[in-house]
Amino acid sequence: MQIKPHDIARHLERDLLPAYLVAGDEPLLIQESVDAIRATARAQGYDEREVLEVEPGFEWERLHHAAGNLSLFSERRLIELRLPDGKPGSQGAKAIQGYCRQAPPDTLLLVISGRLPGKTRQSAWVKALEGLGAMVYCWPVGGHEFPGWLRRRLQAHGLQPSDDAVDLLVARSEGNLLAANQEIEKLALLHGSGPLDGDTAAAAVADSARYELNDLGDAMLAGERGRAYHVLQGLREEGTAAPLVLWALARDLRAVADLRCKRPPRPEWERFLRAHGVFKPRVPRVVGAARRGRREDWLHLLARCAGVDRTVKGVGEGRPWDELARLVDAAARLAAAG
Repeated sequence: MQIKPHDIARHLERDLLPAYLVAGDEPLLIQESVDAIRATARAQGYDEREVLEVEPGFEWERLHHAAGNLSLFSERRLIELRLPDGKPGSQGAKAIQGYCRQAPPDTLLLVISGRLPGKTRQSAWVKALEGLGAMVYCWPVGGHEFPGWLRRRLQAHGLQPSDDAVDLLVARSEGNLLAANQEIEKLALLHGSGPLDGDTAAAAVADSARYELNDLGDAMLAGERGRAYHVLQGLREEGTAAPLVLWALARDLRAVADLRCKRPPRPEWERFLRAHGVFKPRVPRVVGAARRGRREDWLHLLARCAGVDRTVKGVGEGRPWDELARLVDAAARLAAAG
């Protein structure tokens, strides 16, 4: 079975198959499809999750052992097989086919890959996964499809965009789905629901705000406490909304924490961080920060964002900009610790 990314939510409302292969060229669509499958699995009692990262030298017996191991904590479990380059090799292809022939009960196999060439999509291991479950292939959104995709995403966030607003976002994101999605999230955060015209959209997603927010994250992750504080105060004086500043900080902290925890292979860093909204020019900054400080410290800072969020929303103690300053300073201290 093959399922299109925009149909995955509707499919999961009806059924959860024993296996899924999620692959393609669009990191955002891959991540959203994977997240939807994980969420449905959790809701249906798949409480245990085992992750297998396929790296050079990976022992494919691990998939066999994972399939045969009995869970001590949950009747249902999820095996997540990450195959970044889409090339399992002959041994891996046989292992996947063997799994599909004798799939264990109460176990869901989720295979995540990047782009698969046409020949690979017709290979025996892919067909075995399709036969047991389904493939969700995330094709690039073409230029003629992009305005419609943007409009549907805006509407899903409660916005009613004019043609001018859609045209503005098309021009700004230049076909990059991750960049477009970030702009849409910022619009929903700053503007709320309702009609959205071009002027309002332009004011909410002004270029200067985006670049200044990245300056704040860059200074923080470089351990430059003084500069980070200066940029934060500049954002405040320019009238940048506190929720938008927190959103940008949480994005960067989440990227660092996930990179530190999941440790993808070096060739995958750029793609991994792109899925977190961190693009190529900023990759070295995030990688450098992830090499410093303990994993637990970065996770603690990410958790602190929830408390700051309550303050920003007026339901927690403290003043929003003071709490943002403390969060930035704590992160900069950790990044400077070496």
